[in-house]
Amino acid sequence: MVLGTVLTFVFTACSENDEPYNPDNYQIQVLGEGVDSDIDVKTDNAGNSTILTYTSWIEVSKSERSQTEVAATRSSMYGGEVINIELSNTFYFNVGVVGVQNFEMRKKPLINIDYVKIVENDVGNYTTVTDSAVIWSVDYGGFIIPCHLEYQVASYKGGYPAVTMPYHKIQAVNVLGEPVIKDLGYQNIKFDSKTISLCFTKEFRLSVSVSCNNTTYAGNIVVTLCKPVSGDYITASRFVSDGLRKEHDGYYSSITVNQTLSNDSNLDKTYDEYLIVGAERISDDSPMRTSNKLNISIMDAEYVAKDTVLGVGSDYFSSYVHESVFTVRFVDFDVVYKFTTTAPVYNDGFTRHEMPWIKVKNVKHKGDLVIETDNKPDHEFGGVKCYRYEIALTIEAEYEGTDHSSFKEEMVYTRVIFVPAG
Repeated sequence: MVLGTVLTFVFTACSENDEPYNPDNYQIQVLGEGVDSDIDVKTDNAGNSTILTYTSWIEVSKSERSQTEVAATRSSMYGGEVINIELSNTFYFNVGVVGVQNFEMRKKPLINIDYVKIVENDVGNYTTVTDSAVIWSVDYGGFIIPCHLEYQVASYKGGYPAVTMPYHKIQAVNVLGEPVIKDLGYQNIKFDSKTISLCFTKEFRLSVSVSCNNTTYAGNIVVTLCKPVSGDYITASRFVSDGLRKEHDGYYSSITVNQTLSNDSNLDKTYDEYLIVGAERISDDSPMRTSNKLNISIMDAEYVAKDTVLGVGSDYFSSYVHESVFTVRFVDFDVVYKFTTTAPVYNDGFTRHEMPWIKVKNVKHKGDLVIETDNKPDHEFGGVKCYRYEIALTIEAEYEGTDHSSFKEEMVYTRVIFVPAG
């Protein structure tokens, strides 16, 4: 980033008998401030970076501060001083090289924003310019695309208090459309001064817009995605078949891919991915005490599908994690179960295939609520004589495989409830 350059200062000269100027002895009053309307915009032809240069200014008056009362002022006033300084905002869109585990991308990327102070520079005449940056990044699951948006802020410190001069703030960053990805083949990539790796590479291009000083500036984030390879690596592939099966320890999704390797061999290779399929009770089932009557009628039930997220991937596989929640509401408590299933995706850079998985459907509470009691008010809970009831509620879920197979699962929720006898 280009450091700010002071353009103009207008000061009242001091005589030979004057003491050295001490900013702490003077109170600052801002008479006016602003930024010039003329902004110099420079963008490279590829749209990989944009630099905005403009002038920020303030006009101040200063009065001597009392040594006994810091806030007090005297009548001897300096003339107005005009401070002009050149500032810049620089938007870097060309990120360079990003290492990836695989090329799978979550459908809804996560946006992260962070603010960092880079350096503060003294540019003379009691003025500093601070270089800062908005670190805006897009998390696609298998990789993160960062974008550095730098800006400068000037502070005038020729009196008390220090004054932050006007500057153009970065107001928003927006993604424009879907990313464009193209194969770049195998390349030797230099990740640092010592490490050079053979990688399968893809160009990732994402159009974004940055809002600053109520104006929108477009740019293209350009990244080379690099997946390191070793041994006999894949140079071409095509999908052959897939399947879904049950084993003694659970369900597996499989895929067979025809692969051509770097040693010119060709083979069909089958991969298996274990599927997470199941329900977890997340509501409390510990003994509880209600009011002076038993009121456990079901008020309502609700099944809600949550957002699907891309889990951590490795090699050629990633898994989308699907979560849903089923809630049965009673007067005094809720029964809540979370259902989780995973959907694996094969992606070797040449072939991408969504593998078979199992969906959750038709979740409901089944039958009537079962209540057991001995009708004896001699059970103690929390020092109070109570009736003891044990309830049982059956939850049924139907699962359906993408191969059209289906099965059902039942879960029984039980809880002990005490009702005061008095």
